[in-house]
Amino acid sequence: METNTKSINLNDRIEVKLNNIGLKIYEDFYKNLKMEAPKLSENILKIEFWDLANIFGKSFGNGLPIPFESTTLKITDWGF
Repeated sequence: METNTKSINLNDRIEVKLNNIGLKIYEDFYKNLKMEAPKLSENILKIEFWDLANIFGKSFGNGLPIPFESTTLKITDWGF
């Protein structure tokens, strides 16, 4: 049986739309660092995958509310 696989690199750039839960987690993350959270346009976060995991990792788990508008993360090719 052949398995279909896809690869993702931790340095891949991700785009995700945050819901109200995600916005609170995002803002609290930076508040705990005593920093102002970078502004978002239309609640869309553009970030490297490893950084997304750093901010939202403790918020992922079975039975926990998802912090994003969708379960799909878009891998993008935007510049810094």
